This record gives sequence, C-alpha cells and structure tokens, in this order.
Amino acid sequence: MTVQACLRQEDQDPRAAGAFEDWCDDYGIPDETAEIEVPSIRTEAQEQALVGDGIRDHAVVEGVVPRGTEIDFTFYLQPKAGEPKFDERWQPKRDAMGEVMRWSASELESLSPEAYCLAQPVGRTAAVPIGAAGRFASPELRARSAGTGYWVETATVPGNGPEAPRVELHRGECGLDTERTIIQAAPEDPPATARPEALPRTGGLPGGAIIGIGSALILCAAILAIRVGTRRRSAAPRSTPDGARNGIGIAMRARGSRRT
Repeated sequence: MTVQACLRQEDQDPRAAGAFEDWCDDYGIPDETAEIEVPSIRTEAQEQALVGDGIRDHAVVEGVVPRGTEIDFTFYLQPKAGEPKFDERWQPKRDAMGEVMRWSASELESLSPEAYCLAQPVGRTAAVPIGAAGRFASPELRARSAGTGYWVETATVPGNGPEAPRVELHRGECGLDTERTIIQAAPEDPPATARPEALPRTGGLPGGAIIGIGSALILCAAILAIRVGTRRRSAAPRSTPDGARNGIGIAMRARGSRRT
C-alpha cells in the first residue's frame, strides 16, 4: 500500500479558490509505502470418528500474524435425502407438530455445490487466540449422528474501535479433502453367550454325570467281586494232605465210639 498526499482545488472551500496550485508528492516512495501480509492458514481435520466421539480440526498458521487474531471452526454435516435436518447444536429440527423435519431429494437437487456443502452447520467451536505462527487444535465437538462432514476455519482480527465488529481476515473453503471427517455408527456389542442350563428331568444326563455314574458302577462291581471271592475262600476245605487225613480219621473215631 502506498500513500500519496495531494492538494486539489475541488476539495477546498470555495473561498480558498485561487489561493494555491494543485500539488501531489511523489508516488511510491519507500517512506510512503507499506507491505500488508495475510497469514497463510491450512487445516487438517480428524479423518474418522464414531458417534459419541469428540472430533477436532487443526490449523497450521504460517507467516505474519496480526495482533488479536482468532480462529474458530465450523463443522458442516452433509445432508442426505430422507435424513433429519439438524440445527447448529446438532439437534434434529422439528415442525409445529413436533415431527422431525427431513431433507427431500428435490430440496437438495436445487442447491449449488457450495450451498450444498454449507447447508447444514451442526457445530461451531469457541475462538482460539493466535499470537504467532504455529499449529493449533480446535476445541472438540461431540459427534451426534453418522455421516460425512467438512470443517471450515475462519480467522478474524479486531475492528477499528472498541465496539466495532471483528473483521474477517481469512475463511476456508468447504469441501476440501483435508477437511473431511467421516463419522460412523458405533458397532453394537455382540450378544452374551449364555451358559447352558441344567437339562430337564426327562432329558439325558450331561456327559460329566454319565462318566461319574459309570465310575461308581465299576467301583461297586469290584467291591462285590472281592467280597464273593473272600467268602468262597473261607468255605473251601484245607488243601494240604495232612489236613485231609486228619479230618477223615477224626470222623471215623467219632463213629466208632458211638457204636461201642
């Protein structure tokens, strides 16, 4: 920007006409020239999230940053036919009857690409003060529905005066690949696998019970066999020759004594 000082007759009070000649100083001299630079701002959004997660954008600021610069971030959820319309707090809009309002295909077809991208702002972050070049993360927004959205950053500086509105210094473009965040529905938890209940009385027995019963039957059979064998051994005569002869002789003497 170059400042040039000029004195012209048409700018003066009529009473001063003819009191001086038109005059201008030199144009473009270094002492009257200043270079105004605007900071370079690029953004990198969070790529993916689940419904209920916090989502963010990131701004990379380079170059000279004017005093009092602030950046805020707006997230635009792309509308789809048949889906609810959301307000700037990411809440479904409702009509006078309380019914959820939905996008129609004809309504969306009438929008230009830029208007379509900017049709549904669902959240705007608080402003982040920027004092110098660097990387800055936006405050979080809570994802409240599935879909695809784009971030747009806006940098502003103070206006000319205490009550003057802020002046827009930079505004991003909607629809950039680096500013896209895809929000997916949270996966449902798989159903818990229930433990099998005890079989009804009319049904079969579990495998463990069958094995236990079989073991008990085998044990009882073994005990019974041992007892039968013990009884048989107790009832059998002595097998030694002397024992057999002694037994016979005793019987014969007993018979002879009764005859006498």
